[in-house]
Amino acid sequence: MRKLKLRCLVGFPFGVFTGYTLLLILRLSYFQSFALTGIDDLNLMIQYLMFGCVGLLCVSLCTMLEKAKKTTTLEFVRHVIVMLINEFIICFIGNITSNSMMIIFVFILDIVVLLILNYLTYKKKNYGMIK
Repeated sequence: MRKLKLRCLVGFPFGVFTGYTLLLILRLSYFQSFALTGIDDLNLMIQYLMFGCVGLLCVSLCTMLEKAKKTTTLEFVRHVIVMLINEFIICFIGNITSNSMMIIFVFILDIVVLLILNYLTYKKKNYGMIK
């Protein structure tokens, strides 16, 4: 449980870093930073919180699914892949639509799915179904 709490603390900034790195890489080719409001500073704060929340939930999910025999490198790769998939969905939807309600809907849907997966994984792990 201590490992899970420490990883969750690291998950928020790791999610922000991954999300902004993804936006930066995609911005070089096609994407733009998606906007929910007309105020640039507010957009940055909203994106910061969105990416941080997704990162926190992805890291906690991957930490609960870890196996004792796996190496640290493989676990880190799993964290990165799960986080990139979730944040890419938000970035992609944010860039193909100008409708801010659609972006918020996709974000909330992503958060709800991650929360449900976290809950189910936590319950299964505590009842001994996942070792």
